[in-house]
Amino acid sequence: MTGEECFLHIGRNNEIREYCSIHRSSKSCDCTVIGDNNLIMGSCHIAHDCKIGNNNIFANNTLFAGHVVVENSTHTAGAVVVHQFCHIGSYSFLGGGSVVAQDVPRYMMVAGDRAELRGLNLEGLRRNGISDQEVRRLRKAYQKSIYVKYH
Repeated sequence: MTGEECFLHIGRNNEIREYCSIHRSSKSCDCTVIGDNNLIMGSCHIAHDCKIGNNNIFANNTLFAGHVVVENSTHTAGAVVVHQFCHIGSYSFLGGGSVVAQDVPRYMMVAGDRAELRGLNLEGLRRNGISDQEVRRLRKAYQKSIYVKYH
């Protein structure tokens, strides 16, 4: 409404590169939030009311529509588009040129014009110090979920 204050909170130690746009909230009762230690490369867009966690890397031309939630330690390749109200789980990876129109579970890789699951983000898990034992558990759970889906 006219005259209401809208808010944007940007945490500590973020690197926001050239030509990025980050919008404040659309309502005074909400706030667009960027956590700590994020790298937001050139020409990225973070729309109103997004909630961005910590330790994320968004490559050039990553575009988040309104009300997107991004947890922690996620990576995007270039030219990724995320539809409004999607939830991107921690340690996930969004492949280059992907159009994400639904939630991305934690620990997963997605890619494609209409992004689909491509498997566990093994490299992201390794880089973030997830133990081999825990990776084996995640892999087993993922394989069971794929089995159930297709059988």
